[in-house]
Amino acid sequence: MPRGKKNYTLEEKIEAAQKLILSKEKELNDTKRQLEILLEEKEKEDLIKLNRELKKSGRTIDELLKALKTEFSSSSDCTSE
Repeated sequence: MPRGKKNYTLEEKIEAAQKLILSKEKELNDTKRQLEILLEEKEKEDLIKLNRELKKSGRTIDELLKALKTEFSSSSDCTSE
């Protein structure tokens, strides 16, 4: 025999909504923490990759930085025309 729907009081509905919000906030915070971890891992991988390529090139970090500064300086000169 099917049961009828329970009529919840206003207080019960408010309490249920508050519990749901707390649950969703925890889920959001957990997801944000996971994202931070993933972004840190990605940054580490990128730095390892960059270091590997720098070693292959035989250049120093100072040489690379100087080349990048020169490249970006000349690129901005061309785009301002």
